[in-house]
Amino acid sequence: MLQLLTTKYNHPLEREYEAWIIRGIEDYFDSIDIKAKIFAVSPTIETDWPSDEVTAFNGKIVGLQFKQAKLGVGKLDFNRLKWTFGSPKGQFNLVLNSQEIYYCLPTFINREIKKQALHHCLFWRPNTNSQKVAWYDNCGKRTLTKFCSLKDVSRWGYFVEEITRCNIGINVTKDFSIKRYLVELRQKISDFENEANIHGLYLIFIAART
Repeated sequence: MLQLLTTKYNHPLEREYEAWIIRGIEDYFDSIDIKAKIFAVSPTIETDWPSDEVTAFNGKIVGLQFKQAKLGVGKLDFNRLKWTFGSPKGQFNLVLNSQEIYYCLPTFINREIKKQALHHCLFWRPNTNSQKVAWYDNCGKRTLTKFCSLKDVSRWGYFVEEITRCNIGINVTKDFSIKRYLVELRQKISDFENEANIHGLYLIFIAART
């Protein structure tokens, strides 16, 4: 399985991971006949999605913040796989303080895996403002972070199951307003002095089965 960590042509950019995984999520919901709307949050948190369309559903809203997979120095192995959260400034605190937003962390470097990207990523939330780096599985003495082993956190199937069990996300009811939610999200970003630099954040509205 180490071919997952082999570089093909070049290291995938964060926006490439976003595209591959979002496509996988869209295909997943299509395959099980659940309506889902997905859009990227722009730097100014604007959207042309009419609020009437959102209030039509009975479901959940979940945010995904994407991060690029990186490899630390040393022998090629999964214990070299890591993700960093220090840039842009304020983004980590936004995730930490927004219970509906999760990091989506790819566990592959090889771009030839892109069609299976959804099966090779983790869905995780930090629980403390520790050093802003996490490892797949590297809890050695030199690893100065509480996030040293994420290998057993949620994969896509369990993540969706937790959404349907109402353990993840915000309930979308007839009183829910996408515009009001985005205003509140804008304020959080502004509080963390990060409004101009937010990127890689997607909102997913998942409709309940009727």
